[in-house]
Amino acid sequence: EALVLVVTSTPPSSRYSPSVCAHLVHLLQVPKRLFCDSGNAPRRRDDCSTSQLEQPSSSHSHVHGVKRVVQVEIGVFQRWAQRSLDLLALLLPSKDFYKQIDSRKSGTEDQILPLTILQTTSSYLDTTNQFAPWATPETRNQALHLIRKMIEPSASATMDAVSHQPEQDGNISDVSAVSLLMSRHLSNLLFCLRDAFALSDDGSPLHDQFEAAVAAQQLAYCAMSVQFPHLSQHVNSVLPSVLRALDHPSYSVKMHALRVVPHLVENLPTAELQWYGEVLLDALNQSLVACDACAWTAAVHACCAALVSICGRDCLGNSHKTVVQSLLKEGARHAYDVQRRVPWLEHTSLVFASMGLGVVKYFRDLLPLLIGWLQAFDGVSRLLACDALGVVIQSSWPRISVHSPRIWKELLRCWGEAETCSNAQDLKAHIIQVCKLLQWAGGPAFEDCWSSSIVGLPGTENLASALQQNSLAIQMSRKTSNTMQA
Repeated sequence: EALVLVVTSTPPSSRYSPSVCAHLVHLLQVPKRLFCDSGNAPRRRDDCSTSQLEQPSSSHSHVHGVKRVVQVEIGVFQRWAQRSLDLLALLLPSKDFYKQIDSRKSGTEDQILPLTILQTTSSYLDTTNQFAPWATPETRNQALHLIRKMIEPSASATMDAVSHQPEQDGNISDVSAVSLLMSRHLSNLLFCLRDAFALSDDGSPLHDQFEAAVAAQQLAYCAMSVQFPHLSQHVNSVLPSVLRALDHPSYSVKMHALRVVPHLVENLPTAELQWYGEVLLDALNQSLVACDACAWTAAVHACCAALVSICGRDCLGNSHKTVVQSLLKEGARHAYDVQRRVPWLEHTSLVFASMGLGVVKYFRDLLPLLIGWLQAFDGVSRLLACDALGVVIQSSWPRISVHSPRIWKELLRCWGEAETCSNAQDLKAHIIQVCKLLQWAGGPAFEDCWSSSIVGLPGTENLASALQQNSLAIQMSRKTSNTMQA
């Protein structure tokens, strides 16, 4: 029905060639391997055994046996076909797709075919099995070929609107082709996808979870295909759609919306993003608290990127305080989970760097986390904890001297246990850098502490030599500074 409606509703004067419909039909052949197993796979008549087809004695029993085999084959094929059609109905536009387009503005008949193709192909272009398990390299190549067929009549006139670096051979690249079509039709596409995330009055989803997940995957791919500066003209469609997906109770839907947020931060001006700042940070905070493991990395990345972009160095707002506290609480809750603390350490350093001295008020919760991870069992966590500790020292250097003895003690302990890690050399190099930063910020209190505690310890010669050289550099710098002031 969808294909017939597309063909009949396309104006005869449309610049889209009839071969597009043929490519669309070929693309929508869902791989049989997703729906067939050893017990339900349809078989050809040639595959049937001779004993099933040949019946002894009378011709009546022979005909009856053939009919029985054919009936079984037809029943198996119908069950397989129904599974294919159920999934295909979710990948195709909804029944009200064309009514929604016509209700927005007149003169949109020529957009029905490209919108239908874009919404369908967006389910196949993402080859990552985690986000689109039904997509294969073959279906992706077919989808890209279909999109290139759509833009060939007007490629020369519209290529400059997307990319300022044309291809050397005169052809449009696959990325530019997708971006070109998405930048034209993104608002209409998101308008037609928004009802998939609708919730009832009691907060329960109105649509099937798989249908909402497919729509969220389409939303993520379509939004992430448009770059700066073309994304700005669709901001009033993208951000409400992302917020709708973030409010969905299923993390299989939220995960795709969380993937979009860092892309929006990179490709939207901060002023436009700040219009939705409070609402966006509140939705991200709710997605982070008690987050599922499948969406943890995306949730932490989205929260940190949005927090830095929207708030910047202004860490006095309620939204900033709420998100930072949630990050610290969730980090402490999963402190012993390697799969969660590594993404936490990778992304939160950017937040600490942007806060400046504002990070001091979170020392009570932050420093025990970082110091504890210096003694983690895996070398990656220790390395990332050293980097995060160095960022904290740089951001809060006027107030770090009080905590320098405790931090030095844990760093010295981590140095002694570094040989047990696979990345011992890199870890020791990072420890030396953090100790130098602590020496610059700690002042005389740290000098007395490290010089008295490192004497006589085996295996600390390189660390002691690096600190002594750094101490001489600090003294020379202070003397130069006093001379210039005098």
